[in-house]
Amino acid sequence: MNTEDEELFLECINAIADQDDDLLNQLIHPEAVFEFPYAIPGRPETISGRSNIIESISSRPFSYSFLEPLYIESINRGEILAEILSEETYNKSEKSYSQHIICKGKILQDRVSYYREFFNPITRLQGLLDLDDDSIIILND
Repeated sequence: MNTEDEELFLECINAIADQDDDLLNQLIHPEAVFEFPYAIPGRPETISGRSNIIESISSRPFSYSFLEPLYIESINRGEILAEILSEETYNKSEKSYSQHIICKGKILQDRVSYYREFFNPITRLQGLLDLDDDSIIILND
């Protein structure tokens, strides 16, 4: 991993947070894939293609900002691993919270070609549904 890749990744995640479509168009590879394995209901888990990614980012039901990532060393060239503190606010309920997100990214031809985000889906659902911490009960089979 090099500093240029880290700077590009940071610029991209900030453009995601700012919903800056013009900048995202410059930073995301045309054939990029973004993955959200724990996507909330109604949101895609995998998005392919720059225009689809930008459209999905623009239509999300929450806004957020990222604090400076803590980069984790990767042995693979062009791969970014980072832990980021995310400050999120849900547009409908205006409920805010913070959570740590683990991100994996890949850089190809000086653009982000792959992004995968791991977050706590329960925390996100609580914000979207305006629930208290005690409102969700998880039962194990």
